[in-house]
Order: sequence, then C-alpha cells, then structure tokens
Amino acid sequence: MGWRVGILGALLLLRLGVNCALVAAYKQGGWVRVTGKVFNTYQSMTECTIKVGKLGAKFPGWCPVGKGDKIIFLGKVSGSLIDRGLGRVWLDEAQIILIEPVEIRGREWLVEKRERLVGVYQKLLPEPEAALVAGIVLGQKGSLPDDFYQSLVNSGTIHIVVASGYNVMIVGAMVLALLLYLLKRRVATGGAIMGMLVYALLAGAEAPVLRATLMGGLIFIGLAIGRREVSWWSLLLAGWLMVMIEPVLLESISFQLTVAASTGLLVVAPRFTDWIEKREWGWVKLLLKTELVPTISAQMLTMPFIWWHFGRVNWWGVLTNLVVLPLVPMVMLLGGVTLILGLIWLPLGQITAWLTYSLAHLVVLIVKVF
Repeated sequence: MGWRVGILGALLLLRLGVNCALVAAYKQGGWVRVTGKVFNTYQSMTECTIKVGKLGAKFPGWCPVGKGDKIIFLGKVSGSLIDRGLGRVWLDEAQIILIEPVEIRGREWLVEKRERLVGVYQKLLPEPEAALVAGIVLGQKGSLPDDFYQSLVNSGTIHIVVASGYNVMIVGAMVLALLLYLLKRRVATGGAIMGMLVYALLAGAEAPVLRATLMGGLIFIGLAIGRREVSWWSLLLAGWLMVMIEPVLLESISFQLTVAASTGLLVVAPRFTDWIEKREWGWVKLLLKTELVPTISAQMLTMPFIWWHFGRVNWWGVLTNLVVLPLVPMVMLLGGVTLILGLIWLPLGQITAWLTYSLAHLVVLIVKVF
C-alpha cells in the first residue's frame, strides 16, 4: 500500500504546482475587478468570506450574498505561497459594487421544511434550549438568541451548532449501533447510510455535509464486508479525490473534522472494542461495545482540531469542550427522537422532550458558566 500512497502524494504535489502556475497572472498588489456567481460563502464571528472561482475576499459583518448570487467587487491582490498552491487568490481592501440575488430552485422548499422542523422544537422546548437542540440536530443557527450565540462563541463551543462532518459520522455511528441490536451488519449498514443521507438533507444538503456522507458511507461499506483495509483505502482515496478537485479543502474545518471522525471510527474504534472484549465488565461492557465506542473514538480524534480552531484563544474553551462534547451525541439522539415523535403527533414528542430539555439545559448552563 505504501507505493500507492506515494503515487497519490506525488500527484497531489503536482496538482499544487499547477495551481501556482494558474494564479501566476495575478500580480501581488494589483487591483482586480471580479464579476461572477458566488461559489461559496463562509461566515465567521465578525466577517464574511466570499469566493468567486479562485478569487476570495473578506468583508466585515454578515454575508450579504448567498451561493449562486451574482456579485461584482474590487480588491487588491494579496496572498502567500500556500494560498497560491491551494489555487486561491485573496483580495484585500475589497469593495462590493453590485449584488444580484439568484433564486435557486428547490431552496425555498427546503428552507420551509427546515423551519417546520425547528418549529417542532420551539413548541416542545423553551428557549434557548429549543434553539440549541435545533442547532445540534439540524445545524440551524438562525434561531439562536444573540446573547446565547455570543456565549457559544466566547466558550469556544460554537461548532456544536454547525452541521459538519463530525455530526454526520456521529449520526451514522449511532444509527449503526442501534440497528445492530436487531439486524445483521450489512442490513444495519444500509440503515446507517440512509440515516446519514436523511440527516444531510435535514441539515440543508450543503457540500461539507454531503462530502462527509460519502466518506462515511464508504467506511461503513468496507467494515460491513469485513475488510478494514478496504475501508481505510476508500477513506484515503475519497479524501484524495476531493482535495485534488478542490485543494482549498485542506484548510476547511468541516473537511478536517470529517477525516478525523472517520479515522476515529475506522482505526480507533476497532482497537477500543478489542481492548474492551478482553475485560469482563458485564452490562457496561455491552453498552460500551454498542453505543459509546464509536462516539468516544470520533471525539478523541476531532478534539484537537476543535480546540485549535475554536478554543485556541481561550484556555477555558478547552475545558468547556471536554465537558460539553460527550453530551452532544446524547442531545443529537434524544433530539432526533423528539423531532420524529413530534412530527407524528406533537403530544407524543413531549414524552422525550423533557429528557432532551434536561441535557440541553445542562449544556446551556456549562456554556454560560464558561
């Protein structure tokens, strides 16, 4: 396998070299007028990053455009060798000249359905717990109260309300673990993949979530046929193809969390399970093997990335994540059950709503303390 990895690495380096050649025409310090459709946007705490093709710029405040909108802006070329290797050119001092919103067919339907789902939580839970559960389960941040949103930012836990690869892998692992009680592994694997697809749709079907679903599906299929090396190679090849197509993914937080969570499920979880099997812990042993091992394994690998991106400016953020992260899968599970029951019949959702509220309220208290 070593020679195959070497070939993939060499091809990736060649791809980065091609990127440098393609952006060489943009001279450092020169002014560029950008006209085109928005390829992607990213909203941080204080600024919006807008990308049109290989050109990107940052603007203060909230994003004034969405994916697919037409935009014209001016900016001064900036960027390091790393930026150029990733095929990206940054424009400083950018100024927007024109915005033409574009209606994306199907977006209104999806937004309407997501608002209905959020409405179920709002009817069953008080605030800010309702908004928190909607954020964790659906990646919906829009309903978060401003003061609680700021508390999430300050505590370094804002990532828990963002639909990412970590969430997708946790959903797949939990569904697989639960179905293994009733079904054979191959059938349960199909159910886990369907669970990830449903979650991806509910979370808005954004590109990072769909990428994570693809990678997770490959891993679970490989494990189902009893070949860990197949899963490992599938994960490596899928990640390599994505980076070859879009090298800037190397800096994507969601992509990093997806790869880390996938590696945790593929490498750490089996070894953790083998270690547990050698010990006699009764029902605790059974519980760890079926439900907690996948989530713990994924958390072990994703925590360093979460700390780096969201908690590095605040040491309290590291401690807060240590306390909050183990609660997130449980909130996702109970929140998902509450949502399904609430959609069937609202009073039915109240059966599990109080348990969901208890865990969500605990997260709220921890976040506010820190």
